[in-house]
Amino acid sequence: MKKKNTPYQIDQSGKIEQTNLNTIIVLCNDNIASVIFKRKSKRALQKIFRDNKKQRFFPYLAFSALLAILLKANIPKSRVIIDHEYLNYEHLILERTHSYLKTLGVKHAPSLQFGHIGKTSSAHNLAAQIARKKLVASKEVLLEEILKLLKPELKMTGT
Repeated sequence: MKKKNTPYQIDQSGKIEQTNLNTIIVLCNDNIASVIFKRKSKRALQKIFRDNKKQRFFPYLAFSALLAILLKANIPKSRVIIDHEYLNYEHLILERTHSYLKTLGVKHAPSLQFGHIGKTSSAHNLAAQIARKKLVASKEVLLEEILKLLKPELKMTGT
C-alpha cells in the first residue's frame, strides 16, 4: 500500500537531442501517464530552433514544454521528482515548465524538483517499455502543441 504523499516520478527515454529516437516522458505514482514526441517532429522543431539561432536551448525548452503538457493532462496530487536529465539547466527547466503550465491555464502547479530516478523505478521501466513499443503512450504530442508554448522564445509569428 502506497503512502498518501508518495511523490510522483518523471523519467525520460530518448533524450530530446537524440533526434533519431522518439522521446517518451512518463509520470508515475498511483496513476501512470506518458507522452511521446516523435522523432520526425523533433527534427522539425530542431530546425526551427536552428533557424532562429537558438539551437543551444532546443533540448531544455522542448523538455520543459513536454513536461508542462504531460503535467496539465495529469495534474499530480503530490510533489513531483524529475530525473536529472540536464544537470546544469534544471533551474531553466523548472522556470519554463511553470511558465508553460500558466500558459496552458494550470492555476495550481504541483511542486517540482529534480532527483535521482533509478533504473529500477516504475517510471524508468515504463518509459523503456514504451520506447520498445511494448506499451503505448497515453498521448502523442504534436509539433503544433509544442510550438504554441515555444512561440515567445522563438519570436515566431502565426502558427
